[in-house]
Amino acid sequence: IEGIKAGKNIFVEKPLAVNKEELDKFRTIVNSKIQNSIILTGFNRRFSPLMVKLSKMLSNSTDPLTISYTMNVGYLDPSHWLRDSEGLGRNLGEACHIYDLFTFLTNSKTIDISASSINPKSKVHSKNENFTANFKFNDGSIANLTFTSMGSASYPKEQMEIFQSES
Repeated sequence: IEGIKAGKNIFVEKPLAVNKEELDKFRTIVNSKIQNSIILTGFNRRFSPLMVKLSKMLSNSTDPLTISYTMNVGYLDPSHWLRDSEGLGRNLGEACHIYDLFTFLTNSKTIDISASSINPKSKVHSKNENFTANFKFNDGSIANLTFTSMGSASYPKEQMEIFQSES
């Protein structure tokens, strides 16, 4: 925020904010129109050549998309930094890339989000690393992410399916 106030262009490693209060501070500055800074959050998947090509292909559709994405991320020891306050958990630290990818591929704003997580009985897995998240977009598209640390290593780490009308 200080950099923006100083007129600097800003690249922020994701996420831009971790709570509503932090996000509101950025919104206030951006909406004030007194700054001329460029603010970019470090989501990388939308810039991969394959996703850029896919986005162009999908842009020809007149109907909404249905996207299903699975992240089979593997087990992390409870002491791993991604599972503490520095890493902010796997949802904010990893899954956020896929949320951004959904908005990129649909070229649409999110209008509804719901999520559910397991409640593990053991301490081996935390509930914020085994969940599903469902999104609805204002163009009518829907997307879901299944994120798990309990999957077999023989299953792909990431897999995406996109369904689009043939017309």
